[in-house]
Amino acid sequence: MPKNRQTAAKDRVPVIKSSIQVSSLSNEVKQIFHSKSVQYALVIVVITFISFFPSLKNGFMQTWDDEKYVTSNPLIRELNGTHVFQMFTKQVNGSYVPLPLLTFAIEYKLFGDNPLPFHATNLILHILCTLLAFKLLRLLKIDLTYAAFGALLFGIHPMRVESVAWISERKDVLYGLFYLGSIITYIRYLAEPQKNRKFLIYSILLFLGSLFSKIEAVTLPLSLLLVDYLLQRPFRLKLITEKIPYFLLSLLFGILGVFIIYRVGLQGNEFLKSNQDLSLAERVLYGLYSFSGYILKFFIPISQSIMYPYPVMTGWIRTWVLFLNPALIMAIVVFTAWSARKTRAV
Repeated sequence: MPKNRQTAAKDRVPVIKSSIQVSSLSNEVKQIFHSKSVQYALVIVVITFISFFPSLKNGFMQTWDDEKYVTSNPLIRELNGTHVFQMFTKQVNGSYVPLPLLTFAIEYKLFGDNPLPFHATNLILHILCTLLAFKLLRLLKIDLTYAAFGALLFGIHPMRVESVAWISERKDVLYGLFYLGSIITYIRYLAEPQKNRKFLIYSILLFLGSLFSKIEAVTLPLSLLLVDYLLQRPFRLKLITEKIPYFLLSLLFGILGVFIIYRVGLQGNEFLKSNQDLSLAERVLYGLYSFSGYILKFFIPISQSIMYPYPVMTGWIRTWVLFLNPALIMAIVVFTAWSARKTRAV
């Protein structure tokens, strides 16, 4: 074969390999979309997006915290080192939420006072949380169909609306994203603790991100213990010692939250005025009342509100708060303990 033809033949080889690689990639993509898990995930994303699409038309709620966190907040008006430092060292409106404030500052830098990007970010974060909920349920060995249903229920449940449609509740969807991510990476660590040690570190870092988004994330160590219980991990000292970083972070941020509430309460008497006349027993009873309210609205999501007032302690309401509701919750506790004989799922 002449030299120039040999060269031409060699030049054609990469083209053939490239064609094979493209074909192989195409087959892999087809296999991915033929996966039932991916198909379910796509359905979850589409339905959740359609359900919350109207929120993209909302503006800022100037009389309900949006002015304190966004529109009138000087910390987000200019993205610089000084303001970022202040986000991580100061409270805003009685809350310690540096990461949500940082996202607001980035959005304001890029889009100004246009509310659409702020709402779009909330929706994207919520959809990501919904996908993580789907992944988490699968890792907990829930059947694919039930896991998809559970994730979709999380995605479109009316009690999730406030966190998505209200810009100031960015802290909720952001802390949820890190919270779920922390649990998922923790379960990945449990698959092979010696080999997957890095996943435990990832889980702790994600937990820290969740705490920087909303202090309510302090509950995560208890969630991890429940995961241990559900997955039937044997009770050993390691099960507790590996949680020490989580509990230390929870303690630190919990103390920080109490300190912030105390300081804000001193500066503005109205902040804690509604709680000043409540006895310890009343606080416990109202807490139980709120707890059962969440359970009820999970199954029957009606009469929802941005704020629920203290119940008027007369007639039927008084009987419910003082006697029937505590009895109901005690019955739930007994049922949960009894169910452990047959399943750990409850």
